[in-house]
Amino acid sequence: VLVVAAAAAAAVLLLAGKSGGTGGSSAPLVVGGDATLAVSPPSAGCNTTFTFVARGPLSGTGTLVYRWEQSDGQVTADTSLPITSNEGAFQLTQSWRLQGSQKVNGAMTLHIIKPTDHRISQTFTYSCP
Repeated sequence: VLVVAAAAAAAVLLLAGKSGGTGGSSAPLVVGGDATLAVSPPSAGCNTTFTFVARGPLSGTGTLVYRWEQSDGQVTADTSLPITSNEGAFQLTQSWRLQGSQKVNGAMTLHIIKPTDHRISQTFTYSCP
């Protein structure tokens, strides 16, 4: 029996610790090209929840729009996060639970839609005899 469940995504914006308060930068939002996506655990056996954490730098203001795309075809709804000039980084988390007897070489992709189209993927292995 195959049971696949994607837990609700959680988003956390990390403050960069910028000084100067409200400043006045109104530059458009930019997501740094060195954003990363990690999975824990990278491989596991029966009845496992894989947790994916994406992190990356931000600058400017605007709206970050993203969705999670699983290699089994499941896709979350687009999520919009307003970004102010005080945020200097993002951290987004998504879980994928696999149960039952199966072998899966899967991948999760964070698809950033706005401000610019960008995809970051991470693979994992599930093996339950």
